[in-house]
Amino acid sequence: MKEPPPPNLVQLLADLFPFPSESRTFILDLGASADLISFDGPAKARWDGILRELVRQITYEAIVAVLKREYGKLPWDLYDNCLLDRRPNEQLLSLRDDLWKGSLSGTELERQLSSQSELLPIQFLECGVHASRSVAKVFVPGFGSGTGFLIGGNLLVTSNHVISNERRASQAKITFDFQSRPDGSQSEGVSLELDPSATFITSDEKEDDWTVVAVKGAPSEQFGALKLALEPAEMHSRATIIQHPGGGPKHIALANNRIAYADTHSIHYLAETSGGSSGAPVFNLDWEVIGIHKNGGFVIEHSAKSRRMFFRNAGIPIALVRQRLIDEGFMTT
Repeated sequence: MKEPPPPNLVQLLADLFPFPSESRTFILDLGASADLISFDGPAKARWDGILRELVRQITYEAIVAVLKREYGKLPWDLYDNCLLDRRPNEQLLSLRDDLWKGSLSGTELERQLSSQSELLPIQFLECGVHASRSVAKVFVPGFGSGTGFLIGGNLLVTSNHVISNERRASQAKITFDFQSRPDGSQSEGVSLELDPSATFITSDEKEDDWTVVAVKGAPSEQFGALKLALEPAEMHSRATIIQHPGGGPKHIALANNRIAYADTHSIHYLAETSGGSSGAPVFNLDWEVIGIHKNGGFVIEHSAKSRRMFFRNAGIPIALVRQRLIDEGFMTT
């Protein structure tokens, strides 16, 4: 029987590239062929299968060399001693212990998620379509794309790193209904301009990373406005995100979309996002906005036996924006 891949290398690749699309991209970046490789299944099982096929084309040592070049900040002094070992090493991903804010291990979280019902009433979808009308692509020439959403008063909410100042806001174009139709055709949407001279409030990217800016005209009459949740995000609850990933048509993240951690300044969730999703609304089950998507990456689990990296997406609680709008006189409660 052919010898299995090194378990520590499997684990590291599964943590660095948890999604099939990322796995495929990395393989192509290696200069290898992905034609005979399956990208199905959970990340760890997927990478076990990938390496079994990939070793026909490239050595494990060559794969490690590429990882060292691309991820130089990882603790290679530790990895070099165990990455290609034939025994799992619990300290493989022992990095900074101040990043992980959750109290559950990955296996414990998976067990809790699997014990919860995934059934939802059918009107959940209808209400989601209605809520999606208020979500728009945000494009700033020379700076790229993001996502934003309408709230009461014809105000658009997005991330500060998407629209950081009034000059960018005056240059920006927001597009509603940029999405695929049921028949497969694509709507180019309706483009509008912002009016920062009327309203512009922001919180620096280093702080809470959000911006609220007025939209010219009365867009809420056509596209509605989203309701801001009064209650904070709850651990293990759903976190549905409507977004414009990569500056493309509107998408929704429905799979594996649970809250992994929440406090007064941060929300971590398992919903999938991509570049261009910054500023997207994070919804609860009632389609109320509980947060604004900010970024994604790997955070460290700090448990008694090990500190492994897990992929999390992160946002800021909408309560931070709501309170500022109340303070500024744009909202009453």
